[in-house]
Amino acid sequence: MKPIRSSSKDPSHVMPGPARGCLSLFSLSWMTGLMWKACRNKLRPEDLWTLRTEDSCHTNYVRLLRLWRRELELRGAQNASLTMTLVRAFRTRIVISTLLMLISNSLALLGPSILLRQMIIYLNDQSAPVSRAVGLLVAMVVARFASVYFMAGAYGVTAVFTGARATGALQMLVYQKLLRLSAASDQMLGKVVNICINDMDRLSEALRIAAFVVSAICMTAYGFVVNLVYVGPWSLLGFSIIIMSFFVLGSFGGMMSVRRVAVVTITDRRVTFMSEILAAIRLIKMYAWEESFKKKIEDIRKEEMSVIKEVTFLQSMSNFSAPIIPILATAVSVIGYIASGNELRAAEAFTMFSVFNALQMAVGTLPYGIKMITETHVCLRRIQRLLLMKDIEVNLTHCDSGSAIEIVNATFAWERPVSKKGKSEKKREERSRSAKSLPRLISSPRLERRRRPASAELSLDADAATQTDVVLTGVNLSVPAGRLLGVAGSVGSGKTSLLVAMTGQLRVLCGDVRRAGTMAVVPQRAWIFSGTLRDNILFGRPMLPDLYQRTLTVCALRPDLALMEHGDLSEIGDRGVNLSGGQKQRVNLARAVYADADIYLMDDPLSAVDSSVGPAHFPPYLSRL
Repeated sequence: MKPIRSSSKDPSHVMPGPARGCLSLFSLSWMTGLMWKACRNKLRPEDLWTLRTEDSCHTNYVRLLRLWRRELELRGAQNASLTMTLVRAFRTRIVISTLLMLISNSLALLGPSILLRQMIIYLNDQSAPVSRAVGLLVAMVVARFASVYFMAGAYGVTAVFTGARATGALQMLVYQKLLRLSAASDQMLGKVVNICINDMDRLSEALRIAAFVVSAICMTAYGFVVNLVYVGPWSLLGFSIIIMSFFVLGSFGGMMSVRRVAVVTITDRRVTFMSEILAAIRLIKMYAWEESFKKKIEDIRKEEMSVIKEVTFLQSMSNFSAPIIPILATAVSVIGYIASGNELRAAEAFTMFSVFNALQMAVGTLPYGIKMITETHVCLRRIQRLLLMKDIEVNLTHCDSGSAIEIVNATFAWERPVSKKGKSEKKREERSRSAKSLPRLISSPRLERRRRPASAELSLDADAATQTDVVLTGVNLSVPAGRLLGVAGSVGSGKTSLLVAMTGQLRVLCGDVRRAGTMAVVPQRAWIFSGTLRDNILFGRPMLPDLYQRTLTVCALRPDLALMEHGDLSEIGDRGVNLSGGQKQRVNLARAVYADADIYLMDDPLSAVDSSVGPAHFPPYLSRL
């Protein structure tokens, strides 16, 4: 909080900000150089700053995770509060932002409550010196500039940085949690997308508006005292209208909160439904079902828009009422003051009018701020339910017998969430069943087999019961190190379940699973993320040129790279949209080869590879392993 710092210890490519002192920080003068560069020439990627360490997601994630674990240890999962954990994680910045806002509002009320009154008294006093008027004028200008400056520091800088840190840390916390969830929870995609977009926006806005809520309460109390001292008890008429307006605008905020919850629910349905459509888009195009599903999406969107219009109408009513209330309060106070036989002098009239006018921000901010904080608390409770969901249990022990994998008299089962639904919930689900899940709308047996029993509504319920479906019983298996073993069987006989059991991600009801060394898995359906081809092969590992070149050769990717404009630096779309099925699978295989693991598990790795490519390149691939 030093006003001026002569020099910054940060490198030139790091965003300056607080390193330049609070005067530069609050006035945003530290961005002047970048703005001039953008005005004169086009900005280049190397001109943009990188985040400071204290603003990065990882730094704030580590802090938030430590506090969240401490919260769980001290209060338990049932009584833990993610909201209080966030407050503790960023309480220093929240307190600083609130203090800056209080200073700003105090200076904003100083002009109309004291300085303006003294100026009017000076105008009525013919013997007062001119220096007094000059001093009052300078004081009013300085107070106004200082008020704007501190408000910019509290809202435009400090609260914005705090919101960025909090949302970044919380998003990373959610992401890390998703990596530990079982495969039965993948239907929560729509809800997680909603959390990472809408809920994070609310959290950021709540952190910005929280300082306004505290300062609005203090402003109202200060204005009440000033008018009571200068005008007398008749100012209570105006303040009674101010207090009533809080309840009226608060009721608008309550109704908006209820409808916001409805909007979130409908948005979850729409996003989940769209995700399922995109997953089955080939079959939809194959059977020409576009119009049917288009109509379903439009129906859900119309329902969502109708609720959004109600929220917008209530918001417009609140925005319309807020500016009128101070004028009405002033008029009622003046009428009561004059009707009682008092003489209304200019000093009292201007003071009362200016104070009520200054309270306009408090009238409009307080109900909105309370509404936003309440909505954010509800959103954080949803995120907390996600964080409290059961992590996947990797049931593996180290194998000391010399074998790579050992399974001893084991019984395995899949887990899926179930819940007990009441009659009203069942009826509501029956009415909206067609809009919640795409597989329920498809009568094709081929797609009906894809339907999963876990519903999207259960996906964020940490207290939902789980049901186990036994898939493999009495399994005994020993795979010596260096041995190539193949498992054959009919469709649905449990080959993939056995592979998942070897990874330790299947629940072990009895028996033991042992493994020695690292493991790489090649799934039947290749998973490709949006990025370069090289990124999909490296998968976050460091670049080793010799190993990388051998991997490209063994997996027969060199002819494909020759056809791509930028070779292995070519951008691959989401889910490998610009790759063929065989190319996806070979990238999948290359990722496993580059991992250089001790154990390789492959689930039908040549299912999508051309018949001419498989026999020619699979033996070299195996020899590399």
